[in-house]
Amino acid sequence: MPKAFLQTRSSGVYARYLVPGVLQAHWGAQYIVRALRQRGDAARLAAAQLGYALGRAFAAARGQPMDTKKLIKDVLDAHEAGSLRHYTVAHTPGGGLSISADGAEDHARAMEALAAMHRLAPAAPAVLAAPALPIAPAKPTLLLSAAVELFLKQFGQKQRAASNVLDTGHTLKVLIGVAGDKPLAEVDARDMDAFLDAIAHLPPNATKRWPQLSVTEVLAKAKAGGFAGLSHRTQEKHLDRLRVFFGWAFERGDIARNPAKSLHVMTRAQEDASTREAFSPAELARIFDPATRAAECDQPHRWWGPLLALYTGARVTEIAQLWTDDLEEIDGIWGFHFAPRTDRGQRIKNAVSRRFVPVHPALLEAGLFVYRDEVVATFGTSRLLPGLSKNKPGDTLGDWFNRTYRKVVKVDGVFHGFRHTFASRAERCGLSDARLGRLTGHSAGGSVLRKHYIDPPSLAERAADVAKVRFEGLPTLTPYRLGQFAAYFSATQRRLKIAEAKDARRARAARATAR
Repeated sequence: MPKAFLQTRSSGVYARYLVPGVLQAHWGAQYIVRALRQRGDAARLAAAQLGYALGRAFAAARGQPMDTKKLIKDVLDAHEAGSLRHYTVAHTPGGGLSISADGAEDHARAMEALAAMHRLAPAAPAVLAAPALPIAPAKPTLLLSAAVELFLKQFGQKQRAASNVLDTGHTLKVLIGVAGDKPLAEVDARDMDAFLDAIAHLPPNATKRWPQLSVTEVLAKAKAGGFAGLSHRTQEKHLDRLRVFFGWAFERGDIARNPAKSLHVMTRAQEDASTREAFSPAELARIFDPATRAAECDQPHRWWGPLLALYTGARVTEIAQLWTDDLEEIDGIWGFHFAPRTDRGQRIKNAVSRRFVPVHPALLEAGLFVYRDEVVATFGTSRLLPGLSKNKPGDTLGDWFNRTYRKVVKVDGVFHGFRHTFASRAERCGLSDARLGRLTGHSAGGSVLRKHYIDPPSLAERAADVAKVRFEGLPTLTPYRLGQFAAYFSATQRRLKIAEAKDARRARAARATAR
């Protein structure tokens, strides 16, 4: 039975009912809204009565969808005529009288008929179908949109990364788009079916492609145009966020169960396999083929990103958010600081991930410092890979490799495969788990990061460990050429100036509003 969302206006009380998703196209609207003649408890009873009748109409329409309009219209006409109340008075086997109502919510209306029963059989005691129960105060209806707004507010207060909050908000926007802004407690399995269908058809970056379209309009466009959908891993991430949201609602007592708890598009083995495969020597040869890199790696992050990942074992986000001064010399050893600075929006996976990784000799030969000095001369102290997304730089790098470049070079692994390739080669070179953990940021018990993530006494040993790592099948790397990305740097500078001007205008407008 659809529950009514009651709205009180100056003109009276109105009841709103959600039409099931499978019937919305046949009815022509997402909701049914009707004015009630009553107020207070009488209005709630009338709304429940209409909801019960609509529920029966919806059930019948599912079997006869072409009759949806007629079935619903008949109920609404009966509501307008005041003829929805139907009571049956019958003799009980014990000789008394009983009364039944068209729906449990009509118990109070059945009570009104008690007097009529007495008139029909004044000598016989009347028996009600159910005892009168005290009516508990109705719990305020929490709409899905209001629940999402509250959840995101509290989610952000937990010091979550801005990108995580943004991604979660996008997932929940899709949920509202396909389920409708219904009461949170009414989200059911059919809404989960609609959500699964949505993430299976949504193309990557859909909101960037069509920012002016609603979720349902984007889905219609995507299905009609045959666009490539999201990867299974991305779909699984959407479901992860959905489970977190409904888990929060369940803990608060807003819902009786988590409808997304058992939803998956990948098995655990598939999830692990999608990110844990190292690249083979033949695949590395294709990835770093000089001719392919010259044609495809036309931006700094495309040229340097795979190289840095291969020779440091770092995660994609760690590489993308490096700054020029994160490359530093300590005790005569150059290395990368993988340690976050909140003023730069940097973040790491966990405390163990803080580390200093010496520069591999192959990166020196590839011209890393020539490139770093050129970036500093052009932008000052800035990101080592300029021009990436401000909030989610790792996505720009990872998406390019996972969606574009790996198809060009015909490899199955994803960007994270560089990390596993580094780890597997280091292991073959004889590095213990503890020594490997100092380089990759994986915990190996108390031996990792005992006092400080730099740990000066181990720097020389760490540099020697890095230099031991060699990769079979890797072709000779083409050194970076000074000025190689001059045109890209100029375009990036122009974009940064435009963005700074916009930020300044927003700041001035905010100050003016505050005054």
